[in-house]
Amino acid sequence: MSAGGHMSTMLSSIKNNKKRKHKTIFEGNGGFDKYKSKNPFVSPKNATPEEIKMLRAKLKADQKNRLIMASFIALAIIAAVFVAIIYLIH
Repeated sequence: MSAGGHMSTMLSSIKNNKKRKHKTIFEGNGGFDKYKSKNPFVSPKNATPEEIKMLRAKLKADQKNRLIMASFIALAIIAAVFVAIIYLIH
C-alpha cells in the first residue's frame, strides 16, 4: 500500500516544523531584533487607552489619505478616457 509514503512525508513535515528558525510577528519581536522601526507593533492587549486613541486616529488619517489618493487617481483616469473619447469623435 502507499500509506507508508504519506506517513513518512507527514513525519518529515512535523519534524521540520519543530525546527523552524523564523518567528512570526506575535512571537516576541518577530525576529527583527537588529532593526529599528518607526512604528513598532503594539499589541491591543497591552496598549494604554492613550495609545489606542493615537492608533485609531493614525489609522483614520491613513485611511482618509488613501481614499483621497484613490479618488484622485480614479478621477484622472476617467478624465483621460473622456478626453480620448472626445478626441476620437472629432
